[in-house]
Amino acid sequence: EAGSVSSGASRGTVTGVPRDLESVVRGVTRLATLLEAAQTFVDDVSAGKRAADPAVGASIAEALSAVPRLPAETVAKAVRGGVSDLVMTSFLTS
Repeated sequence: EAGSVSSGASRGTVTGVPRDLESVVRGVTRLATLLEAAQTFVDDVSAGKRAADPAVGASIAEALSAVPRLPAETVAKAVRGGVSDLVMTSFLTS
């Protein structure tokens, strides 16, 4: 299926390219949910509400180290441009 993600042993792999804006929205929503869960875990460990898990900490560190550090405005411009391209392509193909 286009745009689907399968879980590997340590990280997911993309098996296709999203074909429409709806796929992108679903993906971003899922990413936001996962980031919120990671943030809650880190906050709970920091506050002493939960025991630290070195494996989870290592996974979070690995994931964060894979993300390039870009200024927020650069990311915002890229997202706006990509969404605009998707909307235009969707409009032209319908």
